[in-house]
Amino acid sequence: MKHVTHSSIEKDGISFKLSLVYYQFKKKLHSYISISLTS
Repeated sequence: MKHVTHSSIEKDGISFKLSLVYYQFKKKLHSYISISLTS
């Protein structure tokens, strides 16, 4: 039981990190696109 909950927590942490990285990437991409559009 303990092992299962640990692995599920680990999975949640990984998906959380992935979504964080994706959010940062989207923000950078958006600012990059708007900069290249305005210049």
